[in-house]
Amino acid sequence: MTEKLARDDDRRYTFQPGRVLIAALIFTGLVIWQAHLAWTWWLPSFLFIVVIFSGMHAFYNWANIKLNAMGRRAREAGQEF
Repeated sequence: MTEKLARDDDRRYTFQPGRVLIAALIFTGLVIWQAHLAWTWWLPSFLFIVVIFSGMHAFYNWANIKLNAMGRRAREAGQEF
């Protein structure tokens, strides 16, 4: 089990635009519904939320790559967390 956990850095973190678009569409629907906004707000809200979610997704990927690299270096140096 420990061997499997130590190999988590084998994952590949890539930008997945499909996931971002689906999440943004769902979130936009919830925002429009909860705020009782007109249909004319769909496109501007959707585009704004896509930009925000894309930034969050890119940061998540970047941070995980950096954390995995730090963990790999720590394991190679023989340090235990």
